[in-house]
Amino acid sequence: MKRIVSVAILFFFVLGLCPSTYAANLGMNFLNPKRVDADPKKVYQLEERNGPWMIMVKRFSGENAEERANKLVHELRSKYKLKAYLVDKKFEFNVSDGMKATEKRQYAREKYLRPSTQEYAVLVGDFPSTDDKDYKAALKKIKSSFPDCLKSEIMQVGGTPQSPLANAIGTPNPLLPPDFKRGFVDAFVEKLNSDSKYSLLNNPGRFTVRVATFTGETIIKQDEVKQILGSNKKADGKMLARAGANASNLCAALRKQGVDAYEFHDRYSSIVTVGSFNEVGTMGPQGMVELIPEIARIFETYKGVARPPTKENMLPYMPKSLAGIEFDVQPYVIQVPKRMRR
Repeated sequence: MKRIVSVAILFFFVLGLCPSTYAANLGMNFLNPKRVDADPKKVYQLEERNGPWMIMVKRFSGENAEERANKLVHELRSKYKLKAYLVDKKFEFNVSDGMKATEKRQYAREKYLRPSTQEYAVLVGDFPSTDDKDYKAALKKIKSSFPDCLKSEIMQVGGTPQSPLANAIGTPNPLLPPDFKRGFVDAFVEKLNSDSKYSLLNNPGRFTVRVATFTGETIIKQDEVKQILGSNKKADGKMLARAGANASNLCAALRKQGVDAYEFHDRYSSIVTVGSFNEVGTMGPQGMVELIPEIARIFETYKGVARPPTKENMLPYMPKSLAGIEFDVQPYVIQVPKRMRR
């Protein structure tokens, strides 16, 4: 009999790299997300790896368009601490499946009103999706900002000044292939995972269960890692930053136990998953998800252990660990990313 599990299952496409950015050698070099480069001598040109989701802040055309756009880029970086970029190609307002209904309507309106001309656009990134908390915070911040370089564009609405960036909206990175949102990783992410023996990109199923997520903050107990893996592999950032090494080491430790484990490195994190499935389950009574037994067992195996809160530690769950590396407290079902069609 299938077990009914009351859990919010998160389906998502793992499509980007690390939230802060990545090393030139394609290692997982997680930088401090609060640090935003703002060199007035630099031109922060948009690249394919800046994304996959962005905020389209403003477009410029006509006289001195490039200069005006660059001023906004630098002010967003220096004053507002936002990773702003310049794109000097025609910006097309094409509707994407990942957009909300309000964004689709605004895109349709913009595409109708604006002529097809060469222009410069200012975008802010780098976000894994439009549901990301940093994306939402950045969008709110942008819509209410009053950059000094746009003082002449401030309008009064009902006696109240309106931000010249009030119409900022989310958009896929315009340099990414058009079908990136359909569950396919771009070439940059594919290259990041090319050396992984147990890459999630090789998982034959449609779904898997994410059991661990790393963003560079977890500390590995090196002695336990060496004991279980029987190697001297270090998480010192020579080939991968700590988050990437955590995922690789944990995946290897699980494989040593005979577990069908996979690792994946993207623009925003490194993860470890378990299992390969073409179905998840069905909706049961009262909106609960009735998981297939195999997935339910994975949830039970790796979810955190409940414990009474104390004054020293108010967390109600203690994560399990292997090789000195902690699992997530709550596993999630995710969709397996795939290589881009060639």
